[in-house]
Amino acid sequence: MIPRAIKRLFHQASIGDQSYRFMFKHGPADEVVAIDCETTGLNVRTDDIISIGAIKIRGNRILTSERFEGFVRPDASIRTDA
Repeated sequence: MIPRAIKRLFHQASIGDQSYRFMFKHGPADEVVAIDCETTGLNVRTDDIISIGAIKIRGNRILTSERFEGFVRPDASIRTDA
C-alpha cells in the first residue's frame, strides 16, 4: 500500500493546471467542512444525487456565511422510502 503522503505528492506534481495545487495542502487544524447530499433514494446503484451542501466549521463555530449549495437534479422525483 502506498503511503498517503507519497500519493499526495504524486497527484500534486502530476496535476495539469498548477493553479489547483493548493487543494493538496493541509488546511488549518481547527477547520473542517461538513458535506450533505440529498438523493432520490437510498440505493447507491440506482438513485441519483439531487443536491449537495457544504458548510465550514472553524473551532466550535459554524460559519453560515461560508457555505455552498448546489442543485444537481432539482427536477428528479424523490421516492417515499427515501
